[in-house]
Amino acid sequence: MRLEIATAVAALAATCAADAMMTFSECNVVSGASCFRDVAIWYTAYGGFPVDPHDGCRGQSNGMVDFCMDWTNYRGHFRFSHESFKRCFERKGGRLAPCYRGLPEEYLCYLDYFEEVGCTWRQVGVEPEATESAPIPLPTTTLTEVNAPRVATATEEGALSSSTFVA
Repeated sequence: MRLEIATAVAALAATCAADAMMTFSECNVVSGASCFRDVAIWYTAYGGFPVDPHDGCRGQSNGMVDFCMDWTNYRGHFRFSHESFKRCFERKGGRLAPCYRGLPEEYLCYLDYFEEVGCTWRQVGVEPEATESAPIPLPTTTLTEVNAPRVATATEEGALSSSTFVA
């Protein structure tokens, strides 16, 4: 049964262009307890690899040095070792899935699909990080501070137009 879920996850994520993640959740809907999540696959252009989908931050395998998951808001961020900026992802969809461990009927299982999005949130108490899409700061100098050519005033322009120039 576990192989069938892995195959379904691979098929669903094979069409993604940006980085994406599929998670498998087991939720006890009768007791209202939180969901148990221990299966997730992260997909890049180079293939997929398992990640720890639990709440919180940690490093992962395959060069992912930062991985933070926020299940309350169905989002997170990540960074690979060769990157100087974080990248973000959020839940884009999900569906019911068969529970693979023979759980009692009060459990429902879900496949959730997360994909990369622009970072629009910050961690509390942390300065914003540079991103690929960060705006380039505008210069703070004015034209007069850099010896720009002086523009003639309206009075000076009138005097120039009435003058005769000889070549």
